[in-house]
Amino acid sequence: MKKLKLPNNMLRQLYLERKLSVSQIARTFACSPITVRRRLMNMNVVVRRRGWHFTKKFFPQTIFIPDSPAKLAYFAGIVDGEGTIDFIKNKNRCRKEVAPRLKVGNTDSRLINWLLAEIGGRCYKYHPKNKRHKPCYEWFVSGVQNIRPLLCAVFPYLIIKQKKAKEILNFCENEAKKRG
Repeated sequence: MKKLKLPNNMLRQLYLERKLSVSQIARTFACSPITVRRRLMNMNVVVRRRGWHFTKKFFPQTIFIPDSPAKLAYFAGIVDGEGTIDFIKNKNRCRKEVAPRLKVGNTDSRLINWLLAEIGGRCYKYHPKNKRHKPCYEWFVSGVQNIRPLLCAVFPYLIIKQKKAKEILNFCENEAKKRG
């Protein structure tokens, strides 16, 4: 059996610093993912569970609350016009509403970049199936600990989505009570 020639420092850099998955590293060096996983465990590296790249988007995000009333009012206008305040739904579990989510979709990337710079959160780019359509950018914030302070700050400026924001804030209060 041929020994894999992969220096430990290179493996550590690929996995921890560049955040490549075990499968991506295995494909790079033409070996089995089990081999890479064993090597990482022998180096006392905590191996991420499968699907980490998907679940990381639901981890706590860094959120900044704008201190300027003008920016809060502008953000409220964006949410009222282009945004959605709802729940991440999971129909397979006993609870349908899993986590609150605030998202804004637009075809202009400048708006999404402004939201990322001023507030934080995450964004995705969706490519259209039809070539005549523009790509769509989606900015979102999810989770009780992220949504609650943001909605509390922007709530007085909301007009159209104020009812849904109140529902989400009530959900956040109940979740905070459950968690202690």
